[in-house]
Amino acid sequence: MIRGAALVVGSAVCYGMGPIIFKSGMRAGLVPLDLLMCRFCLAATLLAAFMLIRDRGRLRIPGRTMLRAGIAAPVFNCSQTFLFVTALQYIPASTNSLILYFYPLAVAVLSRLFFGFRGGRGFYASLLLVLAGSVFVSFDAFFQAAPLPGIAASVGAMLVFSANLIVLQRFLRTEEPMAFTLSVFVVAGAIFAAVRGPAAVLEYTPEQAMWAALAGIVPTALSVPLLYAGVARIGSAYAAIFSSLELVVTVALSGLVLGEAVSWRQVAGMGCIVGGLTLPNLALLRAYRAVRRAGGR
Repeated sequence: MIRGAALVVGSAVCYGMGPIIFKSGMRAGLVPLDLLMCRFCLAATLLAAFMLIRDRGRLRIPGRTMLRAGIAAPVFNCSQTFLFVTALQYIPASTNSLILYFYPLAVAVLSRLFFGFRGGRGFYASLLLVLAGSVFVSFDAFFQAAPLPGIAASVGAMLVFSANLIVLQRFLRTEEPMAFTLSVFVVAGAIFAAVRGPAAVLEYTPEQAMWAALAGIVPTALSVPLLYAGVARIGSAYAAIFSSLELVVTVALSGLVLGEAVSWRQVAGMGCIVGGLTLPNLALLRAYRAVRRAGGR
């Protein structure tokens, strides 16, 4: 249990450091396409190496998996991550990440429209907490007169991410998650390399190269295997609870590392959103324990 929790916490910390790395890279002179090209190309290489080691030299990805990745990567992954990183050029990293975490509301609406999903009282209580958090964050953005292009890009990233989760729900029923992730990384890396041009890396300064490499390693290649390993040990309910630390890491580091002001409204919004993410998973854990006790009898 402790090892699994540590793996998921490590993954959440890596994910949470992503916006900090992206914004630091842009402060060093990189443009979003530089960071995204290096992120996915390096992550694809490292994840492929990890899978080869894990599977003892075998790396088999079905053609159907690559075809689905060829659809999902440009439509969802590339557009979502480009919008997210673009938003960092205009608004603080903490505000950007907090807006992204409005996605449970969007996913709930989409699930209701496309799958006829109906949640229980606990689910709607969770949504109310997320909604309260979104009100705090929205008011903070208005109070700070956040640039409209940044808000629009961040909201766009949240909406695309929400739609992506709905599509993944369908795709991953018949796909091996790690193979599908690698396929998405490969396709996304090829797209961003074609747009930006791989020769751009030859002009990077040492500082720029460092941030570009960290973008591929920390929030991408390192976080994914850690999360999968953690889920395998403690299950998705526990993993979802520990993963909510990601938001806390981003908000904290945006103040400590980037020197961005973190207001009480952002902290209140973060608390509501983390509570909303945690509440349904606590209910799942109670139900899981009840089933185990009944089975033990």
